[in-house]
Amino acid sequence: MRVLQQARGIKPIFITSYENLRENRREEIRYLENTCCQMFGSADNLRRYQNAVLLGITKAPLCEDGEPLTKDTVRELLTDANSDIATILANRIFLFDPLDRTEDNPQFWSIQRCRTEIAQLEHIPQQRAANLFQTTLTDGDRVYLLTTVRRLRPKMVNAITQSDVTALGQHWQLLQRLRVVEYPEVDQFIKEEVLPTLKNEVLKHINSFKKYANAHDFALAENQLDFLTTLQDAIPGAPLGLDLNALGSYLKGCRKKTRNKKD
Repeated sequence: MRVLQQARGIKPIFITSYENLRENRREEIRYLENTCCQMFGSADNLRRYQNAVLLGITKAPLCEDGEPLTKDTVRELLTDANSDIATILANRIFLFDPLDRTEDNPQFWSIQRCRTEIAQLEHIPQQRAANLFQTTLTDGDRVYLLTTVRRLRPKMVNAITQSDVTALGQHWQLLQRLRVVEYPEVDQFIKEEVLPTLKNEVLKHINSFKKYANAHDFALAENQLDFLTTLQDAIPGAPLGLDLNALGSYLKGCRKKTRNKKD
């Protein structure tokens, strides 16, 4: 939904292959139905905004059985399913040839034609889209997303251990991009697993900082403080419980005690 909040309007473009429609029509139509239902909520909503929607057919032959392939042929594959959603999409299809061989079959859109037609589409206003759409994830998407997030945690810990704040920042940025999907389990894993782990690593460095400061090894204490500063800069917005001002005051206090003892 964060993506929708930044958009002026939405034009949903669905893509499927001709081969899938021919060879696995039932499964492919069911997938299109599920996707549309998850995004629009119902066939009625899809019908309401159909002029903002297109269904692109890829990997289609220019000719079939010696005759040029037509959109009507593809429409029949969809309408024969007796599905409201498939019927709506059947009236919004376009054939696409990435090699731009439109002279051989004018039914196919060139890349430029695709851009032009999409630009001329009606759009779903941003506010309506934000209220209407839901993030669409298949079971495979969910598994891949969570696997990716889980793999980031040890990488971030290793980056801290190796004092590689550049890598840490890159991992953190990727984590934030994945959060845009707004999949609850991702946010839960970040909150319950990733952040506590990062806090624990930060606490180790805070303890080292205080140990050096109390031992009057101020050079090492300053190194730890510098590292904690760059670490916080690398992962902005992360609630790490890190108060750099307080640590700076702590170091000044230790220095003052040392001076007082010498005096």
